[in-house]
Amino acid sequence: MLSQRRQLHPTFKAACRIVFVIGIAFSLFLVSNSCGGKGGKSGGQSGSSAPVPGAFQTTLPLDGAINIDVYSSPVPVAWNASNNVSSYILEVAKEDDFTPGNMVYTVTLGPGATSHSITFGTLWGGVWYYWRVKAVNSYGTTVSSDAPSCFYTSGSGTIPGAFNLSAPADNFSPASLAPELSWTNATKESKYIVYIDNDSNFSSPLYTDTARPGELNVQVPSSAGLAETTRYYWKADAYNPFGTRPSSTYSFVTGPVKSYTITPTSTTISAGNSVTMTITAYNSNNAVVTSHEPFTLTMNSGTGLTYYNNNSLTI
Repeated sequence: MLSQRRQLHPTFKAACRIVFVIGIAFSLFLVSNSCGGKGGKSGGQSGSSAPVPGAFQTTLPLDGAINIDVYSSPVPVAWNASNNVSSYILEVAKEDDFTPGNMVYTVTLGPGATSHSITFGTLWGGVWYYWRVKAVNSYGTTVSSDAPSCFYTSGSGTIPGAFNLSAPADNFSPASLAPELSWTNATKESKYIVYIDNDSNFSSPLYTDTARPGELNVQVPSSAGLAETTRYYWKADAYNPFGTRPSSTYSFVTGPVKSYTITPTSTTISAGNSVTMTITAYNSNNAVVTSHEPFTLTMNSGTGLTYYNNNSLTI
């Protein structure tokens, strides 16, 4: 005898369909608001059945965060602690496949680390970045369970803040042929560019150098070719992707002046006559210096010269 098929009440069947549709919609909503919805694969464990590091998750930035500021300071990231850990590996990439060609930052950290700051100047604005953390020991690797996480960096910002040159001071003399140039800090910079020229317009700089953000000095090498007893102009530009903040322009005069000779028009000096003197300066190679500022002439007081009020003159 065939068993009789039980019939579901129409109202109950309709309710089941509604619950089923709502469940699918809710699942789609959760996927679309996470990096996993961008095609990423969930994290997991690899290695043998031995005690690999335990499961853990990333915590900062929140998955899918937007407008992360990459111009004011390093970008902080954080995760929960795993167990049985020998080290952590943090990886940041432009795509969620984390292939070498898409990797923009990676660092290995100690077993006690649960946070890190991504080096300032590494990330650009207006970009989706994907990141994950791997917990590693001798038995295998456990990837953060919510990998890949993602965040979007802010695409708007301001140019670097104002800053000043420090040394050599303006009009400094005598300066080294390989001087150290220094300046104060500019905010939100991604690099500094330094220029030296014998023309204050910097139309064709004789020397340029670049410093990373936070580095406030450069050492000019002797290979830059600065000449003795010559006036040079220098400046620095603080740069980020939104623009450039220029410094003021300073100058310095290289040394050394080894010696001077003074040739007077008369060998007798008295209160009743005037004497014209020619001053000639020589550098360390005993070559005549044709351009050098400043010259300082020192006159010693003595019999018949006491009527001079000053014993030095800068020309």
